[in-house]
Amino acid sequence: MSEYSYTIPVLENNDGVCFWSYSDSSDENSGNTAHQPKKSIGSVAESIRDGGTVIISGKGYIGTSVSLLFNNVVKFSAVSPDGRDFREEKSEYGAVMWEGGETLCIYSDVIFDRV
Repeated sequence: MSEYSYTIPVLENNDGVCFWSYSDSSDENSGNTAHQPKKSIGSVAESIRDGGTVIISGKGYIGTSVSLLFNNVVKFSAVSPDGRDFREEKSEYGAVMWEGGETLCIYSDVIFDRV
């Protein structure tokens, strides 16, 4: 894996749900609600437990190539467990934006559902 690779520890966090939004957020946030989303995909990955769900509650942004390794299935969605559909609130650029030429490699089972 590259120098930007992460091995994801199994940590407890709000039943394995973490909210992600690059704008108006911080990696110091808990990630437990749409009002306290994590900023970077690395921080999101470190905060969810095995089998977690990443709720893209704003625009996700990947500015450098990242490799992630989870021990179980991880789901990415723009619809929260309570049914709030963040796709309705996104900008014209969509849910996740990559910097030109950068990649996201996930070496685990992953589900992209309603992103």
